[in-house]
Amino acid sequence: MLLQSFMAEQKSSPCELKAVFNDVLRFFISESRPAKDSYAEFFSITGASQKEAKRYLDKHKRLDVAIDAFFQDGGNRRPDPGTSTSKLTALFDRYKDSGGEISTQGTVQFFTDLGFKQDEDEQEGAGDTVKLLSLAYELQSPTLGKWTKKEWIDGWKNIGSGFPQFATRHSNMLTQKILKHSCDTIDGMKSALTRLETKIGSDPSYFRTVYNYTFTFARSDGQRSLGGSIFTFSEPTLIFVRLYLAKDTALEYWKSLLQFGVGREALKYTPADDDGDVSMDGVQRWTKEHTNMWLDFMRMRDDIAVSRDTWQMLPDFIRSFDGDFNHHDDEAAWPTIIDQFVEWAKKRK
Repeated sequence: MLLQSFMAEQKSSPCELKAVFNDVLRFFISESRPAKDSYAEFFSITGASQKEAKRYLDKHKRLDVAIDAFFQDGGNRRPDPGTSTSKLTALFDRYKDSGGEISTQGTVQFFTDLGFKQDEDEQEGAGDTVKLLSLAYELQSPTLGKWTKKEWIDGWKNIGSGFPQFATRHSNMLTQKILKHSCDTIDGMKSALTRLETKIGSDPSYFRTVYNYTFTFARSDGQRSLGGSIFTFSEPTLIFVRLYLAKDTALEYWKSLLQFGVGREALKYTPADDDGDVSMDGVQRWTKEHTNMWLDFMRMRDDIAVSRDTWQMLPDFIRSFDGDFNHHDDEAAWPTIIDQFVEWAKKRK
């Protein structure tokens, strides 16, 4: 029917029109099928299985689009083909101790080689601390300044593989992009940490992830069993176990995390409308002055520890704060200590 309509409209001979139609048909068929070379490039760049390569290339047709989709769908957490295991091993061996792990002394030297600052009172120092916390999360550090060889290698490979956004189908350009972002040298690691710093400042979800991981990461072995309350309501017995972080430790990490996050997207004001949906007006209501007030309030209290509930809900409170403590809803499910802070702040004002 399509060919007949086209013939009638163009008033050409059937043979001529059929030839043209077949050429057009072959063009669309060839464009809809990825070239064999595309599969080979997809394999070499992503390390994907043959089945995955076929699925992505059949769906997206173009090599660059298929690779981009692969990494966005979870392939971005696979080992980075541009990061050398042998180079990472050599760096690990440079900093490891006699026990075969990177511990405090090696970590200090590693941070020095990265050019990190010691002064955390400055904004730059806070940024360095946030980079280290992001790194602790990415490498899944069990405690401060300690890494096993597996955590070191797998973590850096995952960091390196989280970036790919390909815009060309030429293999030489793809290779250049991979090598540019490899994380197997000190310079490459510096660049990766700068990208993590940008991400934690601009992505509220990632900020929350690293912030919450810090609570677990910062708790020493002696704090892991601290605290606990038991309430009995006939049968059965309900046991509520609360985890805590030493207050002095919490204050140090708050100082860096809040100083860094305030003024960035990470902790920007996100009010809820009448339907409970979050909206954004682009205004920062919680300021560095409020951060200092919170730290002063916590220092003056007799508490020796901070609960996980308080730790995790503080960023939510900051993002919901509209600039006026009188608007605080004390009927909301905030931790008691946050309600007490609001009352203290009202009197101070």
